[in-house]
Amino acid sequence: MKKVLLIILSLMLIIPSGKVYAEESVINAYTTAKEDAVVNTITFPEEEKTYSEELKLSKGALIVNVADTQDTKYSMFTLTIYSDAQKKTKVGYSVSRFYGDKETQKNIEIPKDGTYTVVYELSRRNDPQEISFDVTYSEVLNKDQTLKKGETVVGYLSSNLKETLYKITIEETGYINVKMETDEPYGGVAYMSFLDSKKKELEKEEYVNVQRKDTMYYGVKKGTYYIKVRSSLGIYSISYSFQKVKDNGAAKKADATTLSVGGKAMSGVILADSKDTTAEWFKFTLKESTKIEIKYSGNTNSNMRFEIESDSVKFILGSFNITNAKKEDSAKFTKALPKGTYYIKVYKGTSGTSGNYNVQVVKEK
Repeated sequence: MKKVLLIILSLMLIIPSGKVYAEESVINAYTTAKEDAVVNTITFPEEEKTYSEELKLSKGALIVNVADTQDTKYSMFTLTIYSDAQKKTKVGYSVSRFYGDKETQKNIEIPKDGTYTVVYELSRRNDPQEISFDVTYSEVLNKDQTLKKGETVVGYLSSNLKETLYKITIEETGYINVKMETDEPYGGVAYMSFLDSKKKELEKEEYVNVQRKDTMYYGVKKGTYYIKVRSSLGIYSISYSFQKVKDNGAAKKADATTLSVGGKAMSGVILADSKDTTAEWFKFTLKESTKIEIKYSGNTNSNMRFEIESDSVKFILGSFNITNAKKEDSAKFTKALPKGTYYIKVYKGTSGTSGNYNVQVVKEK
């Protein structure tokens, strides 16, 4: 599996018997490279079959890897976690290293922060001697946390631990794209929504196909926001990038920004926290009857609409949309227009839409 994030894990061990070497470790949750993992060696003295210890664990998933340190083909090693010192309430499934296995790995869901009892058991057959196993722990957390631009964070969601909030801070106007990835073989479905600083929904929950690597886009200005993720997909990673955009669109038709026919495209942003009635305006002037192309592009999760009108005729080109792009969408519209001044109105096609756009007017060649 691929490298996603370094998890810092501190193991607090209380050892009634046996030898356990554990310290604050830097462990890669997905790594298969031996040099990236810090291993705890669990040693059973001669004839001994069981002992237990306590671990302080965080809510989320505990990745447990068990490997042989010697030839123990006749002995089975089992690791079981309990939520109580009396060992009555089992947490998740046991991790077993069967006869002949060299290595095994399993994820155990930890329902809440706390101290847990770990029981190590050895089923001896023809191995009476001292036997050791390498046990590596790493945690993938289920908790609300801050997500920084360009940073990748690993998280865990399940049918019991269903949602997480990620706090982000934006310094200027532009748009963000949010990506999730997973190595889980099944599922890959998540739902994402975008919230303001008071955790009020700005954009409704949208379906995200994580295995297809769908990208979600949100138009933003300076401020604090939250990305809410809901799923049961297991271990995943999440990150976002930011792209600064100069918002050229005017808030009123009377102040419409001038587009030069044949000039460069102008950019704009439909903000996630703007009202559904908000529009941005551009205008261009034709000195004679001309066949033109209006080119438009952008990123949005919903529906961004462009409409063309003149002082005398409204909606002369109807409307055209950027819809559920998931990546930058682009198109053009060609029309012969008489002499006059024309206005382009850009607005939300559906409630909760946001994103960025570019618009350009050129003469058809």
